[in-house]
This record gives sequence, C-alpha cells and structure tokens, in this order.
Amino acid sequence: MILKKGMKKGKKSDAVEAVQNMLKHMSFGPGPVDGNFGPDTEKAVVRFQESEGLYADGAVGPATMEALEHAYMRHVQVLTSPGIDSTDGVEDRLGFRKCKADKFTSKNGEEGFEYFYLRQDAAVDYDKVYKEVHKLGGILTSSGGRRALNEKTNSNRSATSFHYLGRALDLYLWSGMENPQTDPYVIKIDDPEDPGFEVFVRCKSENVKERPIENVVRYHESCLETRETITGRFVSLTEIFGRHGFQPIKPRRRFIEAGYPMAAEWWHFQYEKGFSA
Repeated sequence: MILKKGMKKGKKSDAVEAVQNMLKHMSFGPGPVDGNFGPDTEKAVVRFQESEGLYADGAVGPATMEALEHAYMRHVQVLTSPGIDSTDGVEDRLGFRKCKADKFTSKNGEEGFEYFYLRQDAAVDYDKVYKEVHKLGGILTSSGGRRALNEKTNSNRSATSFHYLGRALDLYLWSGMENPQTDPYVIKIDDPEDPGFEVFVRCKSENVKERPIENVVRYHESCLETRETITGRFVSLTEIFGRHGFQPIKPRRRFIEAGYPMAAEWWHFQYEKGFSA
C-alpha cells in the first residue's frame, strides 16, 4: 500500500497518522496529526526522503516506510539513551549527560524536545547558558544534541558534524523564522554578501529594554530578499552562547538560494571551547 496526498480525503487513516507522528517527532513538520495526507504531510515526506537520499516524490511506499521506521528508531534511541559509557576504565574520557530544554509547541501543534544529550564538558557550559537565558525570561528549545554514529549524511547533514561528538545542539527548528512577532527567537541576517545569522531570544524580564532588530528573516523566502524590523525585549542568544564556548554555523546553499527550511541552520550551535584558532 502506498500512502500519498489526497488518499481517503476526509476520512482518517491510521497508517497516515502513524507516519505523521514519526515525522512530527523528528521535526519534519507534517502539520496536524489527523490521519489525512494533506500538502503539509507531503512536504514533510519530501524533506524526509531527501534527508535519507531517497527518491523524493512525497509518497510513502515500502522503501520510504522502512527508512522512516529505522530513522525513528534511531531518533528515539538517541533521545532516550546516553549511549555506551565511554569512561569505563578510562578516567580522562568524557561521557554524555542529559540536558534540560523548554518544550515549545509550533503553530501546527508540533513540539520540540524537553531534553537532549551533550558531552559532559559541553553540558556544563550549556547549563550556564540555560540559567542565563531563564534569568532574562527567555526559553531554550531543542531539536536534539548528540547524534547516532549510524545517521545517514546528506546535503543538510555533514559527516563531520559536532553532533556525533555530543558537542553540538539544535534549537527547535520551528521556534524561529515562522512568525517573528511571536516566536521565541528572531533571526537577523548579519551580512547579505556572506550570509550568516545572529539569533535573538525574546525575554519577559522588565530589566531587558525594548529594542528594534533589523534585517529579520523568515523561512520560505528565496534569496533572503524580504527582511523586516521587529521590536521587543530581546538579547543576543548568539552572544550568550559565544561567551560559553558555543559558536553558530552559516546557512547551507539550499536555504540561501531557495529558502529551503531544513538548510537554514540558524538553530545550530557547536561547542568549540578548547580548540585553537
């Protein structure tokens, strides 16, 4: 059986609902989990297929379903298990530690994670960032940290990512660049000629003065041509992370050229403390 857009229109499908649930928990953005295979679910399937190197037709046949189930199993394992204890018998090696995050629900009802794993040294400094942000009345969302070594690589996922070492984290993909008027984060382009982002966190503390943030960008806007100014209580999350050893990376070409959301990378911060220039 092949699941695809328009099937059983108006009639709930348990198989489609299961696919939507898996896509939702892996942050592919399928929209409401309602058992109806609509355009949002089709887009999410395409994103997943591209991430796995499959033919991206937006339909869930046997090959896509098998890959989806395996990817979901890897995802659950990474999220729930700290991995093999690498410190067993070797005192100077660092294990992985569970880190707290703030659950955030997107406009489509999708949710980020409440925790993830980082290597112990990165986790210590992440906790400092978390406390500082919370003191300002902001939140830290999550799409994950440590990545399984058997995760497939693709145009959006590097084989040399700091995630494999437990030295990188992703903020929740749908907690920024969706609606800058209400999102926990607004993302500013810092140099149109050499695109990179600065992330600002929205704060509730009255100790944070209101300020305008210029050149704020959203998803789905090709070549970053549309920018806006957002005013509110913001502090630079990029600066806070930087003080504690975490650095951002630049967006990938597919986002710059076509506004492809999964290639934006505004959410990624990697722990570079201890590296020489």
